[in-house]
Amino acid sequence: SPPPPEIDLWHAPGYPLLITPFVAAGVPLLGIRLLNAIFLYFSVVLFYKLMSKLVSPKMALYAAIAVGSYWLAWKGLPLIMTETLVFFLVTEICWSAYKSFNEEKINARYTYQLAFFLGYLAITRFLFGYVLLAGLLLSGILWLWKRKIHYKKSVVVFALALVVTLPWLIYTYSLTGRVLYWGNSGGTTIYWISNPNEGEYGEWFNTQLEPNGSIDGNVPGAHEKLEANHRHIINEIIRHKGVERDDAYKQKGFENIRNHAARNPRECRSGPDTPPHRGRKSLDG
Repeated sequence: SPPPPEIDLWHAPGYPLLITPFVAAGVPLLGIRLLNAIFLYFSVVLFYKLMSKLVSPKMALYAAIAVGSYWLAWKGLPLIMTETLVFFLVTEICWSAYKSFNEEKINARYTYQLAFFLGYLAITRFLFGYVLLAGLLLSGILWLWKRKIHYKKSVVVFALALVVTLPWLIYTYSLTGRVLYWGNSGGTTIYWISNPNEGEYGEWFNTQLEPNGSIDGNVPGAHEKLEANHRHIINEIIRHKGVERDDAYKQKGFENIRNHAARNPRECRSGPDTPPHRGRKSLDG
């Protein structure tokens, strides 16, 4: 990231860390894209192994075929983005959790494996960082209350997972002075999902308010509608930089939530003259 105030903590570091060796070695973009096929393959294999422990082999095979046919997973295959990696990480976490919590020893290999992949997921998609914190707190309370080994193991897993994220959190603290600051892209998400305008459903747009026709399709008149609804707000917010801009987006999003918490569901329906607006955002934030 550039130094303050022009900091850029928009994207999580997990995926860039993964592809950096390939980029440094001069691997063509096609080779990096093919990593997605590997991730999807092992996701299906791990899911089959997990289901084989829970249901009949026949049902496990059907479940694996269903996962392997999942359209959104295939849609992400040609993209150099985090979607397929996250698909693999979640599957690996499920498999590691099953293996870890069927072992009595707290230092089992799968316990550490589970912690690592949970931590790596958090630095691939920032939202999961808050999941780790909530999981640690809840597990600690349950352990103190019921004193069962599984809750103690959960505390260890979530604590070690947070250790995996510490280098990134120390880095963000050095730039922002804020503890547990994951990134400065979350405010835009809060702003768009709290969007109260009729015919808009929470899709993310950039500061140019450009619908992305190459991925999600385009709707005639969508850009003009977005300009009318959001340009004056966006222009005010982008006067800020870095963390302050993120805070401004959050403040406006929370304001939308407070002011439009009890909307009539009929107001959310898109009429013939209010087509849904489509957009695309990298979901790292």
